[in-house]
This record gives sequence, C-alpha cells and structure tokens, in this order.
Amino acid sequence: FASSSMEQVIERRQSLHSKNLDKMDQPSLELQIDNSTYTLLSNETVEKTHGLRQMMGEELERLNIEELHKLEELLEVGLRLCFE
Repeated sequence: FASSSMEQVIERRQSLHSKNLDKMDQPSLELQIDNSTYTLLSNETVEKTHGLRQMMGEELERLNIEELHKLEELLEVGLRLCFE
C-alpha cells in the first residue's frame, strides 16, 4: 500500500543511512589529526620523563659511557646556571 513517493523516501533514507555508516568507519580528518597529535605528544612525554629520570639518577643502567658523559655535562651546565 505504500505510494511511490513513500518508497522514494524510504530508499533515500536507507541510502543516506548507508553512507553515514560508511563515514563512521572512516574517522574524520580532524579526528585523525587529533590522534596523530596525541601520539606525538604522548611519545614526547615518555621521552622527556625518561630523560628527567636519568637526570635524577634513575634508569642509568642502559646508558653507555658516551651517554653518561653527555648526561654529566648536561647536569654540570644546569648546576652552573643554578649558582650564577
């Protein structure tokens, strides 16, 4: 008993619904950029936290001699700046 205009409305709704479902599977460009930014900032936070721990004398066991010398120089510069 559905009229042709009613059938067209139903078909159009189903078509739009299908397109919207496809869009839901693909995150928006803004969301992709936000996720990328989050990942970069998260990685940077991990690196900075690790560096800070090393400056506090923690997690030094994996450093080689060259890395230990660089850390020592960095700490000496920081101490000099504190005393100036």
